[in-house]
Amino acid sequence: MQLINELENRKRFLESVIRQLEYNLSRYPEGTLVFQNDGLNRRVIRYYRFLKNSKKYLSIKRDQKVINVLSQKYYDNAAISYYRKELNRIEDLLMIQEYLINHFDVPEHIISRIRQVEYSAEDKVIGFQKLDHGSSGNRTGQYRVTTKEGVLVKSKAEQIIADELFESKVPFKYELGLKCVDQTFRSPDFTVMSPSTGKVFYWEHFGMMDRPDYARDMVDKINSYSLTGIIPGDNLILTIADERKLDVKGFTNQVRKIIETVLM
Repeated sequence: MQLINELENRKRFLESVIRQLEYNLSRYPEGTLVFQNDGLNRRVIRYYRFLKNSKKYLSIKRDQKVINVLSQKYYDNAAISYYRKELNRIEDLLMIQEYLINHFDVPEHIISRIRQVEYSAEDKVIGFQKLDHGSSGNRTGQYRVTTKEGVLVKSKAEQIIADELFESKVPFKYELGLKCVDQTFRSPDFTVMSPSTGKVFYWEHFGMMDRPDYARDMVDKINSYSLTGIIPGDNLILTIADERKLDVKGFTNQVRKIIETVLM
């Protein structure tokens, strides 16, 4: 079932993120960042390093590097706790589904002859909408364009796609993690669900095809997707437009046409 496939993809993504966070946490210096408002000026934050039952004051000027490192450690600890909770919820859902499927009292020769019960498109959409966007939601730097939904994306073209999906009420997730059959880990630009059928599509936009390394990466991605059953013309949507010479009106019309003919 499609919803189970999406949950399994999300499970693999979370496991990968948690492994990375566990590795990060193993390399941080000892100690925990503690912070509190100054008693006289509540706009001022005072930082301390708590280590072995002692608390050491950290100066903003003198200990800036330590504060930054411990701040990242503080964030990673919070993030791994959040992702572990989500992973536990997904594992519980998958376990319940497996139990129900394995405990149907129906002979195999009957199962092979009938159409098994599926989630409705509405149920699939509801489940899909509960998923978070990919890890880029916590990044800065190259993610500098904000969509109408408030998601940070990398380019004007991606903003147009996201905004048109949002305006058309087509559920999507930006850079949702996906582990392919060839063991590569991909983050498709958009994972999209048709609101009418519940079918999942993957949408990749390529904007720098004049760069040989970028073009090779595109070919590698499409090969990985194809091995995984994500096929152009079926459930893989591809758009190409040079970001530096983007025809906004023409590209917007192209995106609208794709949404209307493929996703609705």
